[in-house]
Amino acid sequence: PQLAQAKTLKVSSAVSCCDRRDPLGVVASIVPFNFPLMVPMWTVPIALVTGNCVVLKPSEKVPLTMHRVAELFKEAGFPDGVFNMVQGTREAVESLIDHEDVKAVTFVGSS
Repeated sequence: PQLAQAKTLKVSSAVSCCDRRDPLGVVASIVPFNFPLMVPMWTVPIALVTGNCVVLKPSEKVPLTMHRVAELFKEAGFPDGVFNMVQGTREAVESLIDHEDVKAVTFVGSS
């Protein structure tokens, strides 16, 4: 709940800014092979607690780590469709990035 609350920050004596985290809808998360658990744990929790759904695409080299995480989300009672996982190669990534429902993408890796 604290992440979702708007915060006003004093930038200088005459300037302030408002930090708000509004849900965007669907967030795609493209995960690298070398940190298959650490990297998504930087972004997926924030996306979820701010009211978004996540479609995660793990590296095809190490998919089982995130497959287990998907099972844990289900066991924890997350509704169907809130956390989703797709398997595949570059074509799966391109489909996610190009999909009209995907409003944000998290990516760590190289081309």
